[in-house]
Amino acid sequence: MIEALHTGMMANVSVGGEVSESFSVTNGVKQGCVLAPTLFSIFLSPMHDEPFRDTGDGVYIQSRQNADLFNVAHFRAKTKTTRILMRELPFADDSALGAHSAGEMQKIVDAFSNALKKFGLKINIKKTEVLYQPNSTRTREEDVMVDGNKLNSVLEFTCLGSTISNNGCFEDEIQRRMAKASASFGRLRQRLRNNHHVSMLVKGKMYRAIVLSTLLYGVEAWTVYRRQMKKLHAFMMRHLLSIMRITWMDKVTNKEILERIGLPSMEDLLIRKNLQTGYQSRFSILNYILVTEREGALVSGSRIASRET
Repeated sequence: MIEALHTGMMANVSVGGEVSESFSVTNGVKQGCVLAPTLFSIFLSPMHDEPFRDTGDGVYIQSRQNADLFNVAHFRAKTKTTRILMRELPFADDSALGAHSAGEMQKIVDAFSNALKKFGLKINIKKTEVLYQPNSTRTREEDVMVDGNKLNSVLEFTCLGSTISNNGCFEDEIQRRMAKASASFGRLRQRLRNNHHVSMLVKGKMYRAIVLSTLLYGVEAWTVYRRQMKKLHAFMMRHLLSIMRITWMDKVTNKEILERIGLPSMEDLLIRKNLQTGYQSRFSILNYILVTEREGALVSGSRIASRET
């Protein structure tokens, strides 16, 4: 029956009130069809398995969830550790590939490209970018090719609304989140500030749901230092002072302001955001990956040193 619904499909295109002549549709699924998401997943599943059947290249992460997170030696133990291989992070029809070297990346890209061709697909070269992170021993960037075409190399790119940079820092991403949160607060400010029929606790809940959710989007993947924590906290407090019409001359402490509006501190918000990843869906695959990343260490490679504390 499913095959009959898709065999011999005809379609028309409407532009400016005019309808084109009918043409046949030989691939794809029907737009708006309830079966489309399921058929799409069935199609993608073997396609994502095909490239990695004969390769062990990728990024290995060794995890030990019962260990002290700050004792790196625990992750080097030969027992009580779990090692997973991460080569692809798919989202719908987008994929992020990872490897430790340009040679490994080229092998993975070639395997991925060849697998796509078997399914009648190909890599969109214009939309595909390479992010190269140099280490202490190699600083020269190497090319990654697809069918003889060089992929564009960038210093940062945006994935699912978050900006990832080649130095592993999130300073630029924090600035972007603050800019977007400021825009959200600007549209909401007059309603919160001038509406005297809404209690302060309700205003706090609205601020948390609209502004803070925008500010802290993707925070689970951030490595936040104390300087950045202070910047985020000061950003939030400026908004709360504006909502509550409090100035520095009123001599009200930050703790009292947070208690009045019913909000936790920025540090508490960040801690909750990171911890809830592990408790909301402990046995899901996505959560397992997130927990393993947070409570694990790379098998090879080293993290860029920082003097921030």
